[in-house]
Amino acid sequence: MSSQLEALHQAVQVAAGRYTKLVLVVGLRGSGKTELLQAYAQEYQCPYIPVGSAMAERLLTTLPRFRDTEADRAMAELCQGTGPILLDNLEVLFDPDLKLDPYRLLIGLARTRIVVAAWPGTWRGNHLTYASPGHREYRTLSPNEAICLSL
Repeated sequence: MSSQLEALHQAVQVAAGRYTKLVLVVGLRGSGKTELLQAYAQEYQCPYIPVGSAMAERLLTTLPRFRDTEADRAMAELCQGTGPILLDNLEVLFDPDLKLDPYRLLIGLARTRIVVAAWPGTWRGNHLTYASPGHREYRTLSPNEAICLSL
């Protein structure tokens, strides 16, 4: 864990000097993303936010046509303050019924502060994925603006 913690700290330091300050910790379920983010939060005194339940409650009670705006607002409220913030449990943001772009949402947050987010998926050959091809939540992208750390 200490080598992963050091790699994450180095990625955060690099992100601090960039226009978009986004670090994605990429891994499948059970890969250790949560443990790494919690360890980093404790070591460097950063806020750790499990996004899932807070966002699900707000977004599922919002009319569909307003969910993207509400997601931006809710995430901004969760991510107030300065310094790095660690976001975990983002799966709710990928629900196709919400019509959100989780990557763009994170990029927007990372313009004003360092955002470290646990991306539930894979990072291979400069391609970031979520879910498997054929799954209704499947996404693939080339994240030019983020630093990706694969677990």
